[in-house]
Amino acid sequence: MFSGFVVLGAISASWGLFKDIVSFLRRVYDALDAFFTETVLRSLRDDDLDHLQRVFSYLLPKLQNVAVRLRRIGGAKMWDQAKWVARLQYPLMLLPAPTKRILLETVGGSSDQASKMINMVGTQSKIEATVADFHRAGKEVNAVDVTKFKLVKGPVLSLVPAKGPQIISRDGTEQVVEFKRITSSAANDPRVIDEVEKEVTKLTSLFSQVADDQAFLLRPMNFFRSELIPTAPFGILYQVPSTHKFPVTLAEIISKTKPDGSRILEHSLDQRFELARQVATAVLFVHSTGWLHKGICASNVILLYRIGHHPAQRSPICLGTAFLVGFDFSRRDVSRSTGDETSGSDWGRQIYQHPARAGDTAQGYQPFLQEHDIYALGALLVEIGRWKALRAYPNLFKNVTPEKRKTALEEMARGLSTSLGQKYVDMTLRCLRVLDQTKSDQGSNPPILDVVHGLQDLVVATR
Repeated sequence: MFSGFVVLGAISASWGLFKDIVSFLRRVYDALDAFFTETVLRSLRDDDLDHLQRVFSYLLPKLQNVAVRLRRIGGAKMWDQAKWVARLQYPLMLLPAPTKRILLETVGGSSDQASKMINMVGTQSKIEATVADFHRAGKEVNAVDVTKFKLVKGPVLSLVPAKGPQIISRDGTEQVVEFKRITSSAANDPRVIDEVEKEVTKLTSLFSQVADDQAFLLRPMNFFRSELIPTAPFGILYQVPSTHKFPVTLAEIISKTKPDGSRILEHSLDQRFELARQVATAVLFVHSTGWLHKGICASNVILLYRIGHHPAQRSPICLGTAFLVGFDFSRRDVSRSTGDETSGSDWGRQIYQHPARAGDTAQGYQPFLQEHDIYALGALLVEIGRWKALRAYPNLFKNVTPEKRKTALEEMARGLSTSLGQKYVDMTLRCLRVLDQTKSDQGSNPPILDVVHGLQDLVVATR
């Protein structure tokens, strides 16, 4: 590991632009070196050691690759500190909880740049600890959280539930509201309603800690009980960041066409790669906290634009910042399922559904897994790559078997190589085939981490 920093140090002696980066990385290295002593390593379990080996076997060649790239480009492109922070924090997020906690204690108290790297990891670790507390406490929820987050009056309680996120104006600000949904068979069961309220409270409590500009998730503010539609008993209100406005869903953007029916493609390619990376990062963050999303699709991605941007700097020229919403059926991966958003007869939603999830409980379909979220992300990457709604292809996806839908998605992904490059295709297929391979075939890293890093590489390469 040390040799990579020596190479970077030598380069920084010639190019002052990289001094801050090297200083930051050396501080991280010093902290890691002080922490991972032989005594500490010998005290870890075999599973933890295997995980650490995978993390650092991934980081080392990446550092060497950057050193080679810096030699080649001669400083023509800057790898600023923020990119290093983003690159390193994702593997650290996936460290075992005890190891990560000690690392946070070791580095977090410092005032140097190394502490910036673990801001997101620290947030994720707090959420992870809260999830663990929920798990230990069973289905119980802190009454203080109910009082703090639940609205019991106000005009929002009379809002009619709609499918997907709704954008409303409340207290002079734009907010996003979505409704937690359950199946019709469970709608009249008081025990289910009580359990769902606890899950909504936990979701609101957990993700209210998120810094939205790091995880690409909107921060939930409150939830409320809705009596209007039995299958949508609770609404969740999300805060639109004060620095952004003009929310619009990705589904709306990619469905717009010119008068002749052709696509509107006026944004740069790196913006599309960045959009894909932001959504994948949000999925990684949700999974790292022990939750399942269960509704990844274009209508559950909201694009926001920074205040002060001229209208001409918004879509289609600028894509803004993506935020993953649509937690209608989201739950902890240890909680009882109350259905998922691809259930029912909407063939457009079923495009994002893995074939193993097709059918009903009586037929013994597979319980929802993180891999099913990753598969849905793959379908969304196809949509982003083609920049055309998948609903625009009824001949491929309507009234066909789940297996044929998957085959069509893979064929569409392979067709993107000439316009977006083979790496984007590889990342997309990695998602679509996430359950097709054994763990040994998938490599040492979690698939979602590889996808985030692959998309990040594409963003850097096109800027």
